[in-house]
Amino acid sequence: MNKELRQEEILRLISDKEYISMKDLEDHLNISMITLRRDIVDLAKKGFIVKTYGGIKKANNRLSEARFFERLSTNRKAKESMARAAMGLIENGDTVFFDTSTTVYELALWCCKYKNYLNVVTNGLLTATELLKNPTFNITIIGGTATSSNYATAGIYAEKMASEISVSKAFISCSAFHPDEGTFENVPTTGNIKKLVVRTSDQLILLVDQSKFYRKSIMKTFDVSELDYIISDRLDPDIQKRLRVPGHYICGK
Repeated sequence: MNKELRQEEILRLISDKEYISMKDLEDHLNISMITLRRDIVDLAKKGFIVKTYGGIKKANNRLSEARFFERLSTNRKAKESMARAAMGLIENGDTVFFDTSTTVYELALWCCKYKNYLNVVTNGLLTATELLKNPTFNITIIGGTATSSNYATAGIYAEKMASEISVSKAFISCSAFHPDEGTFENVPTTGNIKKLVVRTSDQLILLVDQSKFYRKSIMKTFDVSELDYIISDRLDPDIQKRLRVPGHYICGK
């Protein structure tokens, strides 16, 4: 498990608890105490957690929102370039699905400014809140249990509604992407919603920056062959050769 995934897991564990001991974290993550201490120092510097005697606690009660916007600020220029490129695939009046990722949230920001009369389906609560700023949009929120970890809905009710949704274009990102295999998610419940919506969508568009290439995570969601478009901040010739389908590759600029 790499540094980013470890720290995501630490924050997920602490999001529902007041305190976690270092020993419990070490056992759960199956890493050395030296590595764990480095991660804890890093997270404490970012203001997400507070170090205590023998463990950690949440820094504040808005941890999940802070994490979301911290992720949004990471590789922000790449996300902006991909969002601009993705807008070229959206026409006024389209029915689209936006996932809960910060990359697609960036796309939502741009659509609010430059698109009209979109019918948007999403399970991202922060994404839906932003989209409501455009009065011409029709927003459908996939119902279910709201989770504090990523400001999204999930669970059996959300999955039932997602299975009945039909959209023309589904815009997603992922936790990891391997050009020989496909997309991966850190959180299975997030992946389940995407898989159910995409079953009835006409097009699947992936927005993924180079930092996620050649990586895997807990849950595989889509094969490369299922992707209609791949939008990235940089697609070098070697990557395109390794992608085994003649899809559409768009490089955001």
